Amino acid sequence: MSHQPPSPITLEEVSTVRFNLGGRSEYRVVDVDPLIDSLIARVKAGEPVDDLVARPRFRLSTRYDSSYRCREVDAFVKSLKGRPVARP
Repeated sequence: MSHQPPSPITLEEVSTVRFNLGGRSEYRVVDVDPLIDSLIARVKAGEPVDDLVARPRFRLSTRYDSSYRCREVDAFVKSLKGRPVARP
């Protein structure tokens, strides 16, 4: 039984990702959006993203912050770990 390598991360995958808005104690939009922007830049350049997704840190929101649901952000970040970046 052969093991297939993981599919490469594509620009479309990172540039079209959307998360549902969260409530209090979810990840702050002002922390998540810059990570996504950095991922887009790296993938456009064909550079690895391993260091960005290894241990991202997000502050939890208060009732005054816009936020994304933690589970969705965590699942997306986890889906990128260990995958190569597609060639531009």
